[in-house]
Amino acid sequence: MASRPLIGVVMDPPSTLHYEKDSTYALMEQGTLLGARFEVITLDGLYGRAGHGRALAHPVAVVEPPAHLRLGEAVERPLSDYACVLMRKDPPFDLDYLCATYCLSLAPCPVINDPGALRDANEKMVTLRFPEWSPETLATAAMARILAFVEEFGAAVIKPPDAMGGRGVFLLRPGDPNLRGLVEEATGHGRHYAVVQRYLPEVVAGDKRVLLWDGEVVGAVNRLPPPGELRANLAAGAWPQATELSARETALCADVGPRLAAEGLRLVGLDLIGEHLTEVNVTSPTGMREVERLTGISPARQIMERLLAEVG
Repeated sequence: MASRPLIGVVMDPPSTLHYEKDSTYALMEQGTLLGARFEVITLDGLYGRAGHGRALAHPVAVVEPPAHLRLGEAVERPLSDYACVLMRKDPPFDLDYLCATYCLSLAPCPVINDPGALRDANEKMVTLRFPEWSPETLATAAMARILAFVEEFGAAVIKPPDAMGGRGVFLLRPGDPNLRGLVEEATGHGRHYAVVQRYLPEVVAGDKRVLLWDGEVVGAVNRLPPPGELRANLAAGAWPQATELSARETALCADVGPRLAAEGLRLVGLDLIGEHLTEVNVTSPTGMREVERLTGISPARQIMERLLAEVG
């Protein structure tokens, strides 16, 4: 590589990362081995002014544990200095996140994922675009509509549209004395949207995270929920397992992945339960470290090789 491309990474403060699990760190680790340089940008350092995206960024070096990342002195620079920017800020997808996407839309370099596409693809609601692959899904703030949905399907899962890691996810069943209270809590008494999906009992066998780059599968891991637990999120204590994709799951990825990539959602994580698409993770998809530990194949390496061949 003739030069060492500089990549900006918009992310949460490095001190908050769980390095053994963090995919953003995996990308920087592999990118460094391939000759890239990285700078960390937190939301308080990202801004727009006079038609330009700018950042107060910290050069970062990948070092031996336990430090993992060493930050240098902050530097002021236009986003045009970067070969590309990785948008890896974790949810919640709140007003601050939204404003960050507007600032990133001012960047003349590639941003992954595309800021406009991030605004258009809520991770929970995007499954509404793919009814042929997804369980029955409802997005609404109306409590009566949610209660009718639960009655229709016998059981449903309700989740907030702006969170991650299984936060605020509840199982709704007809006849449960807590049913109305859970719906009130999830919707703020009918003031806020919630996403409701038909409950898939196959979740006891796991929730597959499938990682895609430019519409192609680069890794998959099954996440087995603890006994008695509804949520199969790694952040909620799920156990990672090696997995393979079924014929239907392969067809699902081959259909959904390129459609998302065409919109600018190049790095995504599909969540599959019982061969159904339940979520599309577009903000900061995780699972790369688990795939590498279980299979010896590094999705982060594959992604950075392809990305650097493009921007380097």
